[in-house]
Amino acid sequence: MQKMIILVLCTGNICRSPVAEIMLQRRLATSARVDISSAGTHALVGESMHPQMHRLLDPEWDEASAFVSRQLDQSMVEAADLIITMTRDQRSSVVELVPLALRKTFTLTELAALISHSGPVADPSELAAGRPYLTLEGDDLDIPDPYRKNTATFRKTFASISDAVDTIAAPLSGEAAGAASGRRRAVPVLDHLTVLESFPEPRPTTNPYIVMLGRALHETPGLTVETFAWRKALRDDYDVFHVHWPEILVSGESRLKKRVRQALFAMLLHRLRRRRVPIVRTMHNLELPTGISRRETRLLQRADRQTVLGIAINDTTPIQPGRASATILHGHYRDWYSPDSLHDPEPGRIAFFGLVRQYKGVDSLIRAFREINRSHDVSLAVAGKPSSAELASSLRTLAAGDDRIDLRFGFLSDDDLADHVSRAELVVLPYREMHNSGGVLTALSLDRPVLVPANHTNTVLADEVGHRWVQTYDGELSGDDITRAIEAVRKVDESSPNMSRRDWSHAGVAHAEAFRLAVDLMHA
Repeated sequence: MQKMIILVLCTGNICRSPVAEIMLQRRLATSARVDISSAGTHALVGESMHPQMHRLLDPEWDEASAFVSRQLDQSMVEAADLIITMTRDQRSSVVELVPLALRKTFTLTELAALISHSGPVADPSELAAGRPYLTLEGDDLDIPDPYRKNTATFRKTFASISDAVDTIAAPLSGEAAGAASGRRRAVPVLDHLTVLESFPEPRPTTNPYIVMLGRALHETPGLTVETFAWRKALRDDYDVFHVHWPEILVSGESRLKKRVRQALFAMLLHRLRRRRVPIVRTMHNLELPTGISRRETRLLQRADRQTVLGIAINDTTPIQPGRASATILHGHYRDWYSPDSLHDPEPGRIAFFGLVRQYKGVDSLIRAFREINRSHDVSLAVAGKPSSAELASSLRTLAAGDDRIDLRFGFLSDDDLADHVSRAELVVLPYREMHNSGGVLTALSLDRPVLVPANHTNTVLADEVGHRWVQTYDGELSGDDITRAIEAVRKVDESSPNMSRRDWSHAGVAHAEAFRLAVDLMHA
């Protein structure tokens, strides 16, 4: 039988954690199931056990004489099956090293309370699910550090450790395993979570990512998913608030509507904090939107401070230091578009699609395309809804006089989009800011190569799906960049990009794990 690895932590690894380690070793001496060691978050590396603690232990215990302190590192956290700390701050240090370790990390008094109420369990994460129901809070969860204190403090700390170890030793040894299997837990476990999403009930124009994520979550056991309405957000019970684009919740078409939404959002943030409901945010964008008011900025910054866990949708998303995170790759769209809407690519056809906004660089695309000599048999098709009439007018002016350019401004249905993209030999998306692009994944899902700005995110994507499918350029887009990309695509004969890591069947389960971690973090 594989051993359970138990890691005991305190600050210096000379007072509390060595005593707990040695007590556990003695109480579990007959068990071959456990391997126990200790370390410090700020260890006095190489030091012996503190003399005061040594004297409180049985002087004949050789373990105390041979003890040497050591520093905690990430590999210890990853290797351990159960981590026992003396304080909440030390537990936080573990989570900073490995956020997912929270479900196996407990303060000693917290672990004793959970075991005494729920009985022994084989998996520490089952105990973690009982955290929201603990009556202990604040300093009750900590065992104070006696270092440089008087003898009475050392004795009190020693007694607290001894009492807690007595509570957890038998369950950890397996002596109570038989009783545990038939014993009903007194602490309820959050086997089922209700998640409120920040998006409303999908409409025909809803982003396909949202629709497909909603489907994946609905199909995931243990989750109930609610779409957003202010009444639900401010009145109903739910365990997690999952946010995608928080700026939508504080904006509006009119000044009055914007003010009302901002007031409601402030009320929502207060309710979430009061009820200890964690915010989980999927990091579609890294920065706040430009052009928003100071009030919107303050509200979004407040929401960011309350965010417990960030979900990255690619491998390169930076997460705020100290914040827990999970990487759940943006799923593909292969199953979204009807095969009847797809066509063979037309040689030389270059396409742009999607909402036409200033930062997406359509003006640069038109200028670069016009640099291409007419001896090249190429055409440019731009389709999508402009963000303003002024932008549409300026793009028409840029394209005027070149009959190779076709501008079709307006909303694209799914069938129209699939038709437009599948006819292209190359999709060019010259965004001035590009981190997470649903447009890139849409083109790849329709088996069309893309030309995008060179950055770390796109380099990693090319490594993932194949370099034929993700062509890149440096600096300002030029006509040479476009013709070079077309030539590169034609040289390699591959039928489709590798998008196996982006299957939606993985997304629901991964989100459920992230939501459970956020609940644990909130209540820890």
